[in-house]
Amino acid sequence: MEPGYVYIGSFAIGAAEWFLALARTVACIQRRLALVCGIVFIENLVGLLVLSIFIQENDWVIALAYSAGAALGSILPLIQMKEVRKSPAAAGYR
Repeated sequence: MEPGYVYIGSFAIGAAEWFLALARTVACIQRRLALVCGIVFIENLVGLLVLSIFIQENDWVIALAYSAGAALGSILPLIQMKEVRKSPAAAGYR
């Protein structure tokens, strides 16, 4: 497989996985159990895909690309938010 595609794919999967992780957190707060299960299932599959490629290729650039994508995927939803809402903890949730 072409290394450039593997690196771009690893970056994209890392970003998608962290986007899904944040979506899972929201689904947990909303107590949408079926959605949480589905998201966790997909998260595990994409994580194992990157791990499998990393083991086959033995290339640390794949791990770096995946981690960089994860970092971007974790902040993109926050950048896109126009208004920061109070979290349940900040609102005195009990």
